[in-house]
Amino acid sequence: MADHVAVFEDAIEMNDVAFDVEEVLRLLPEDQRQAIVAVDIEGYSVTDAAELLGVPTGTIKSRCSRGRLKLAKNLQHLQRRGNQADTQRVKT
Repeated sequence: MADHVAVFEDAIEMNDVAFDVEEVLRLLPEDQRQAIVAVDIEGYSVTDAAELLGVPTGTIKSRCSRGRLKLAKNLQHLQRRGNQADTQRVKT
């Protein structure tokens, strides 16, 4: 039974993380969001994303870089929450 509870809690946590990431993605400027979605979420290469979005590859790289920095800053709470959960699992 405890295993089922742990799986359920993990599923809830994953759903919460996905919601947080989507929320923070919406806060990014559209050009950065498009680049990150194309490269990091949909898996396009930088070259393919550049062609898809009609911009040079260097533009995709810089948009992804700036967007990732903003994402990391705005999602720090997830890392702290994950570290706390790991610590609690080790104690139990």
